[in-house]
Amino acid sequence: VYTIIINVKEDFRAKVGALGFIEFKKGIYLYTGSGMGASTSIENRIKRHVMKKKKKFWHIDYLLSNNKTLVIAAIASKSKKMHECLINNLIIKNLEGEYLEGFGSSDCLCKSHLIKVNDEDFDEIIRKLRLIYIHAKLTPFILTFKTFI
Repeated sequence: VYTIIINVKEDFRAKVGALGFIEFKKGIYLYTGSGMGASTSIENRIKRHVMKKKKKFWHIDYLLSNNKTLVIAAIASKSKKMHECLINNLIIKNLEGEYLEGFGSSDCLCKSHLIKVNDEDFDEIIRKLRLIYIHAKLTPFILTFKTFI
């Protein structure tokens, strides 16, 4: 399981597959996904998400392909069990923000797997995410891609 921390640098509108057009407001977003069943490592799955040019398979690909977005970091944990929805729901419960209905959750019962958080303090977001992963009895590790600006 992993949670990507995304900086949307300015407001924009983008078509997101079958969801249609979505307005993304400037701010910090958290996207939770899973690498279960993937033939690649969780680190490589996250690195793929970071790439701007890629074939669009998932909702998150449409967001992250935009030049107005920047992946700052990710927190992840390896596990043999599916924890994506658990982590996602703990984030919704423990961090203030708003979710984009249906985003990244077409294969589960969650309302969304993308949350725009009110808190923009990078260190505080990482701290809270670490605690959420630990609460779920996971061992989180952090991947940093860019300095938060």
